[in-house]
Amino acid sequence: MTRWLAAARAPQTRLTKPTELTNPQSSEVLSVLSVLSGHPEVMLDLWEERAAVREYEGEEPRVQAEHNAARAMGLTLEEIYALRSATRPD
Repeated sequence: MTRWLAAARAPQTRLTKPTELTNPQSSEVLSVLSVLSGHPEVMLDLWEERAAVREYEGEEPRVQAEHNAARAMGLTLEEIYALRSATRPD
């Protein structure tokens, strides 16, 4: 038996640990912004992907798609553009 077959037949384990809430008694929800705030490049990639999906699948105009994608992440377009210029200087 190959090691790949053995790995496929092995019991499945979780690849990631569930995030622990700081206050389990409250209805605390982790937002995309709070999880990715230390990773601006990932945030920009996520925003660009969300905007592209809204533009092409949702048939929204580009500016509106970008605005709505930023708003869905809890940001403004100005914050996104500032983040872009800080991480991706042209």
